[in-house]
Amino acid sequence: MERVSSKIGSVIQVVSFIFTRCPDICPATTANMVLLQDSLRERGVFGKDVEFVSISFDPDNDTPEVLRQYADRMGVDQNGWTLLRGTEEEVGKLASGYNLSIAKLEDGLFAHSVTSLLLIDRQQRVRNIYRMGEDMDNEIILKEIDDLLKERQRNS
Repeated sequence: MERVSSKIGSVIQVVSFIFTRCPDICPATTANMVLLQDSLRERGVFGKDVEFVSISFDPDNDTPEVLRQYADRMGVDQNGWTLLRGTEEEVGKLASGYNLSIAKLEDGLFAHSVTSLLLIDRQQRVRNIYRMGEDMDNEIILKEIDDLLKERQRNS
């Protein structure tokens, strides 16, 4: 998969599967993630202990330049948020590994699982899967990120 920005390491990750032409759930998810990003940045953990990853499943449209423009438009802090793209096959296989479904529609757009937002711990284990868009509960996500941060402190 082609990396557009930032880094991926042994950190807590919030991972979303998106496409930039999405008319509703993807931009709403990204907007909510920006709110999470801002809260985590205020705490001094965004880009250090917690990183975000958004993976596009529309490689024909979501070129590196389109993803950069999307990031700029949405307020993505690329110091802690990586935008990835790969072939439809690569991303489909990755999504399938998380039991997510992606289907290309006749109009070229996509239908996908509304539970395509993952919380992944430092050992790369999925700790929770959340609903996307307007159904996101940022308070719960922040609490569960805090729990993972505290878990590391206890184990250090």
